[in-house]
Amino acid sequence: TATSKSGTKEIFNQKHFYQHNYPAEFTCPHERRVGGTKGGGGRWLCDPRNIKIASDDRVANGGNACLIYTSHSDLNDFTFEMELLDILGGPSSCEIHVFNPNDDGQVDVPPGINYHPWGFKSSLDREEVPNMRSIEATAMSLDHEGFTIDLFSLDCSGCEFDIAQDLTDHEHFGSSRFDPLVFMQMVIQVHGVNAVEMAHRFFETLQDEGYVRFHKSLSKNGKHGEHDYGFLKLTKDFF
Repeated sequence: TATSKSGTKEIFNQKHFYQHNYPAEFTCPHERRVGGTKGGGGRWLCDPRNIKIASDDRVANGGNACLIYTSHSDLNDFTFEMELLDILGGPSSCEIHVFNPNDDGQVDVPPGINYHPWGFKSSLDREEVPNMRSIEATAMSLDHEGFTIDLFSLDCSGCEFDIAQDLTDHEHFGSSRFDPLVFMQMVIQVHGVNAVEMAHRFFETLQDEGYVRFHKSLSKNGKHGEHDYGFLKLTKDFF
């Protein structure tokens, strides 16, 4: 091992990298696990009840209503989304969009859930793949341009490293008419990496945009070093 200029330990065993780097740095007093305690379906959120309160305040000031994106690979498992809707006040309390690139055409979507059979890729990836879209293309197709996303839960088997820039830096987007999204809270499962530079770039990109890490834990199914992280976007005044 060695220590980089940023103070992080350069550990090239991907199973151990997250154990030694990027700890939680911010305490959320109302952190809560939503979606059960068994298996990989549950997620730790910062004060989920406040999501609805904050979105209602935004609506009062001319902004969009409560809006949540979740992406995962488990077909027909909407435990997290349904429990979250109950916390927020029921199916009409918030607009939840679930993205899954592994659709088999037999997904049983519960009431209150908007389901889309695609996953996420970088906006710089110009290859046409039927079940993959960029954040930009997704927002435009759903008429969400310029909207605030109250929560983005992402488990995409490594795409987090490809789309990190799309979550924060919008200057490189191919469409100059795209009004970018703003993500207030993100829960992301990070996967093992063969090149630690990818992981450093991912965390530094989010940090530069004002996100703090309020949660870190080994994923329930983290056989290869996967960790669950919670990120909260704070105003620049905080720093």
